[in-house]
Amino acid sequence: MSNDAAIKAKLKGMRRQLMTSEELEEQVDSRSLRSFSDYLLQHDSYQKAQNTIKVSLDSRENLEYLTELSYFEDFLKLYRFASLDMRKFLKAYIMTFETHVIKRIFKNLARFHTANVSLNDFTNFLADKRNVDIGDLLLATNVEQGVACFQNSSYSDFFESINDHFTADNFNSYVFEFSLDQFVAKKIWQAAKSIFSVSDLREFKKFYGSEFDIININTIYRLKFFYHVDDNFILTSLIPEKFRLNDDNIQQLLTAGDEREFIQIAQQIGYSAIYNDDFDLSTVNQLQEDYLSKLRHRIARQHSTSLFEIINYLDDKYDEGRTIIDKVERLATAKYSSIERSLN
Repeated sequence: MSNDAAIKAKLKGMRRQLMTSEELEEQVDSRSLRSFSDYLLQHDSYQKAQNTIKVSLDSRENLEYLTELSYFEDFLKLYRFASLDMRKFLKAYIMTFETHVIKRIFKNLARFHTANVSLNDFTNFLADKRNVDIGDLLLATNVEQGVACFQNSSYSDFFESINDHFTADNFNSYVFEFSLDQFVAKKIWQAAKSIFSVSDLREFKKFYGSEFDIININTIYRLKFFYHVDDNFILTSLIPEKFRLNDDNIQQLLTAGDEREFIQIAQQIGYSAIYNDDFDLSTVNQLQEDYLSKLRHRIARQHSTSLFEIINYLDDKYDEGRTIIDKVERLATAKYSSIERSLN
């Protein structure tokens, strides 16, 4: 069997383990975190994750942790199975997941004075493949100490570029997070350009270029209407690679007279599924994920190579995790009254 055929066969088997939203919804009806976690442990990646972390699954936090590690276990299966070229790209692509964890680490350091990490396959990957000082990160008690743990890592250029924004008692989470998203987007695009054929790169850009566009539109929106910074600063904050965005409509977004006009311009660019007439920034992440998920599935069906199928699977696995966390949130708060839920 060729490597390509073997990967597709492995993906087919792994896909049989994915849970649908409907299946997960049935488990929520039980109103028990314990029964919900028992159901998750019937699936290989969750069982393996639980064997690694060995924690009680009767809390929302531990179930979320289990979900994250399950995603990474599936990534490792595919990474170890992939060719060298595929590994080169996947090592960059997994940074989208790493940013999720890194953001939480620095929020924990800012709020609770601990990174709240534990040793597992993921932290081993950060140490071995990214050169993050996990030992010191376990002991860090503030943002400044956390930054030092990344000074020799794959993220060193990012932390050096924004180091002036952070001290032990000062942390601007918004600047940190959108800057990190931009750094990772550029890394993934560089990796794609180095291994994809011209036709594959064109298809990849439809999906990933759209994500760049949305990140840029969100960046302009926040910096313009929330932070009121000058246009030059906004322009230097944008990701250079784009799909539908061009210099003209970026200028239109910058000069929009109010938020309503801004949304109308975003709709005209081609993103009305996200920036609708009832646009609310608090829901943009969900709308963005739904839009990109549909786009990704369409591209994968039309352009079926093993690497595209791996990307498609990993994003479906990530969506499964998002759904699980949503269900766990409902189960965890079901015992509270509506007033108590609003206070949690």
